[in-house]
Amino acid sequence: MKGMCWVAAATLAVCVLVAGCRRSSDRPGVQASARRVTMEDRAVDAAAAASPGATLPTRTTPRQQAGTAVKRLKMALKHALEQALPAGLPEAIAVCQLKAPEVAQAIASASGVELGRTSSRLRNPRNAPSSWAKPLLAAFEADPRGAWPAQRSVELPGGRRGYAEPIIVQGPCLMCHGESLDSTVAATLAQRYPRDQARGYRLGDLRGIFWATVSPVPDRTKSAPSPAPSP
Repeated sequence: MKGMCWVAAATLAVCVLVAGCRRSSDRPGVQASARRVTMEDRAVDAAAAASPGATLPTRTTPRQQAGTAVKRLKMALKHALEQALPAGLPEAIAVCQLKAPEVAQAIASASGVELGRTSSRLRNPRNAPSSWAKPLLAAFEADPRGAWPAQRSVELPGGRRGYAEPIIVQGPCLMCHGESLDSTVAATLAQRYPRDQARGYRLGDLRGIFWATVSPVPDRTKSAPSPAPSP
């Protein structure tokens, strides 16, 4: 049983990394995007795995900031799950409930980007969609299956922008979100999430969205004091 828990927990860790990422052949123009991978992207991966609160390379646009923050969340959660593997499956599942909010908060504190996960079929009621995220989630749900855009955005009050990426159900995700669950997994989920609605998914379904809000960068030139006149 212990060996089975290791396999299941490892599978769960893989699921966090791939959630929301379709295969490269499923996304229009993804081959061109793949060629644009830079050393900065590798630095993002390394820093995210090392510490959720680590300083990451600066992105130039709000869209890039949001994408970096979401990627960082995925990597940090994967790292946390891998750290829980020796203790077995229940502890690995607990990471999603207890560690995910801490990771998101650490990323927000370090980057200024608020972020999280949500769905119309919640496992954790605390992940209920905000008022601005509901329309974006509904738009993803209205898209034809498999035709979800990589990202949607909306303008928010105060010059902020909200972003959302789809979470697509991959094979490993079915271990905890599928139509038929192992008894150990089902018992652990029932204990930790008594109001769980996040079961019954099939491969390729839309699980929900990752969301992020980015605040505008202040224009320091406008607030800079004028130089003193020459005597």
